[in-house]
Amino acid sequence: MRFKLTIEKGIINYLQDIKVKIYDEDSSRVRNSFVLSNIILERDWKKDEILSVLENKVDYNQEKMATTMNFNSKAYDKLKKMSSEFNISMADIVRAAILSKKMELKDNNRCSNKSSHEEYIEKLDLSSRLRIGKDKYKNPILTIFAKWENDYNNNYENRDFESTDQMKTLYKELDLGWEEFENYDILNSFWNVFLCAAAIDCCSSIEKRPRPLFRFDEDKVNVEQDFSNAKEQAVYRKEIKKEYFVVPYLKYIREEEVHCGNRSKDKQILMKNLLDSKKYSSLNGFANVLYNVGNITPIPDIQFNIAKGQVAKDSLTIFIEIIKRNITNKKEIELDNHERITVVQQENWIQWLTQNREACFLHEYYFPLEDDIIAIPEFNGQSIEHPIPRTKKELEESLQIKTTRIFSRMMRMLKSYNEYQKPNKI
Repeated sequence: MRFKLTIEKGIINYLQDIKVKIYDEDSSRVRNSFVLSNIILERDWKKDEILSVLENKVDYNQEKMATTMNFNSKAYDKLKKMSSEFNISMADIVRAAILSKKMELKDNNRCSNKSSHEEYIEKLDLSSRLRIGKDKYKNPILTIFAKWENDYNNNYENRDFESTDQMKTLYKELDLGWEEFENYDILNSFWNVFLCAAAIDCCSSIEKRPRPLFRFDEDKVNVEQDFSNAKEQAVYRKEIKKEYFVVPYLKYIREEEVHCGNRSKDKQILMKNLLDSKKYSSLNGFANVLYNVGNITPIPDIQFNIAKGQVAKDSLTIFIEIIKRNITNKKEIELDNHERITVVQQENWIQWLTQNREACFLHEYYFPLEDDIIAIPEFNGQSIEHPIPRTKKELEESLQIKTTRIFSRMMRMLKSYNEYQKPNKI
């Protein structure tokens, strides 16, 4: 059935857009009349619905054009019948049908994008991959403890999980563009943060305990723990292995043991405070997003990771400042195993960071300035001499910045994915 229609160019363009969205690569072989016939036939149109669409002011090209379509006879008969029953011109019904279909496809696309975005964000969360049962302990800090206990029980086979082949496959699925990198690292570790929180809580307690379980050393750049029994003389050490605190405590709360080691009561009081989401909301919030691709970055080499942990409290901010000072003073870094990092290698690290800032989504950690690189502090007043937070205010600021940086990197990754994604990629 040949149907002559005089209608706005903008409406015809909308019909063309609809055809492309529905048929994609095959759209060039599909007639506009076929698409319009299907739009008319696919639903039971109501008069109020058509009038509502026509009343809605849509910005489209108002210049009219005449067109002739080889209309499906059933669609033409239905269109003619509606025009008679509704007392609405056939042209107006066509306008309303096309506009309605365009809005429907737009809403479906929005839902599809939302679903795709949600799936992408879910893939960034590593809880399931690391077998972290978030529901078991009902607290994100204890969830991290459980992972550490599992690592300890398995001889730390999964210590550097971020550099495994499984994770590299995930980075590729996420379209991060990290295929050229070999080594990876956790940007913000939890153990150092936990120790600072423990020292701050023990030393600022209302009870003013003369013998805190954790405290800052004399220079206030390290945290010490008392490893002795409460009845013995205090023995503070800086070498604190997390499994010696975490494993006994988890066994205690699972009622596998009647206490959690030396100074058990003090450990229970400390953990009760730190697990309180009201007293330490930022600590619990940070723990909740710790195991996320947004907290992982490529690094130049393994030595970079080792040195950052040993000389900079695992802080990229402090490590950059130390490297810059070493380059100025022509000073090498000596690792615990007596291996030395030359000045040339440190210069290469700075060059690598400068070149790969955008590729690694490290915008919130440092920025280039002429021939220099400027590290962004994690809290006000942070420096080589003041590397870790010493007060609850500094701790809260540091944790909020760390958490915000993780979320910011997640959004940058999602944005990068959106720019390069292919249809039905996820």
